[in-house]
Amino acid sequence: MSINRAPWTALIDDDGSNTVGSIWNKQAIKNVLLDPIDTALVQVGRVVQRITLTGLQHDLGLTYPGIDTMLICNNASLLTLDGIAGGVDGQQVTILASNAQVTLPHYSGSTNINRFWNTATSAPTSILGTLTGKAIYQYDATGYWWLVAHEQGAWVTAPFVASDYTGNGSMTWTVEAGDQFCPLVYRLNGKTLTVSFDLNTTSVGGSPNYALQIRIPGGFTAANRAVTAGGLVATETGVPAPGSNISVGANATVMQLIKPNAASWAASTNATRVQGTAIFEVN
Repeated sequence: MSINRAPWTALIDDDGSNTVGSIWNKQAIKNVLLDPIDTALVQVGRVVQRITLTGLQHDLGLTYPGIDTMLICNNASLLTLDGIAGGVDGQQVTILASNAQVTLPHYSGSTNINRFWNTATSAPTSILGTLTGKAIYQYDATGYWWLVAHEQGAWVTAPFVASDYTGNGSMTWTVEAGDQFCPLVYRLNGKTLTVSFDLNTTSVGGSPNYALQIRIPGGFTAANRAVTAGGLVATETGVPAPGSNISVGANATVMQLIKPNAASWAASTNATRVQGTAIFEVN
């Protein structure tokens, strides 16, 4: 990289007295030193862009459009980013979560050619953690940004919603926020979703039925029927129900908690505990 010396007729070295030597004004420094350095960095693809945006953001503009970019998201609260503008064929953007959760919806919101195309398509892909969550997208000029690598980082804690917990048929299942011995959390790896929960002192009523149901978190749907055998530890009024499992159906939006031989759950008041981990493929 050469430096254009045009702003000066001659360069005179300072002799250490700070009284002689060429004057380097701010504009000259920018023109002949900083700008060429910036250009050189861009040319080798070493570009970092930091944002603090929160909420829903469409068609994000990059500082250097068309250049591979590391996008560091230092959002103080949830950021939902659904597209990046100005993509060039083959360009890669690495999105890092340095603070709060960043969700990356599948093919939604932004202008079509700026949208993300994720591995799991039924709900947004999330990243979070202190620079442990990352998603790498590569642009395809015929369409959109393809997700080529993803590491969620920390587990996502699902917000508590009482209506996410139901009984099958006419059975009722009452779960309160205080019944969460541990919050429901989930982690996405490719198209595989892992969900973990521990609910204590819940109540069962209505007409007895074989399944307690939890809405699949994150808005995902199950791709195929799957059973996590032995993935559930259940206790009714102090009596264990060994051999219980967690089941999902194809395109289902709920996980079903089922006792051995599909026996009906017993009515209880603050006396049913279920804890488990389910692993299944999502759309």
